[in-house]
Amino acid sequence: MKMKVELQGQSECLLASIAAITGKELSYIRNRACELAGVRKWRETSECKSANLFWSTMIALGKELGIYKMIERKRDRFALVGQSMVIPNRGRGIITIGHPNQRLHHAMPYQRGLIYDPNNPTVGRTQKDMIESIYPDWMIISITPMKDDSLDNHCSQCGAQPGRTCKYPSGYAKSDPHKARKSVNESIYK
Repeated sequence: MKMKVELQGQSECLLASIAAITGKELSYIRNRACELAGVRKWRETSECKSANLFWSTMIALGKELGIYKMIERKRDRFALVGQSMVIPNRGRGIITIGHPNQRLHHAMPYQRGLIYDPNNPTVGRTQKDMIESIYPDWMIISITPMKDDSLDNHCSQCGAQPGRTCKYPSGYAKSDPHKARKSVNESIYK
């Protein structure tokens, strides 16, 4: 199932990315984030002198949506948790890029090896195309996979989701989520 990526508003790239990977509407994510932050408009969190309001809201939202482990605290600042600098061909998550000469960051969701920019969500692009053609002066800060992507990771033989019993327990393929999921969870999220 292709994820739905909606056009972002001002300072809403992370909200749009979270909406896309969780399958929620951007309007719902935006409204809930504003409620959690105690603001009327989301851009008020980015206009705040401290990043604490923004990130504390992201953590609270992440807990509600079950993606809290995608966000961690490092040295009194919060960041998306990234493991590698290559978009995986399976699953979905968020790529964060930054401009080295400015204090600009941008978050974009990815699915099955394609990145969808919330500024222009109609076309998925490869990592090379997105970084070299659209954001040539930017650098990758993190690539954060979604912990449990039940839409993409299922047993190709029986359709069982990760954590469920496979009907063919002796026939695991290397890419089968029943076999690979535990090591991914242990290496990234523990």
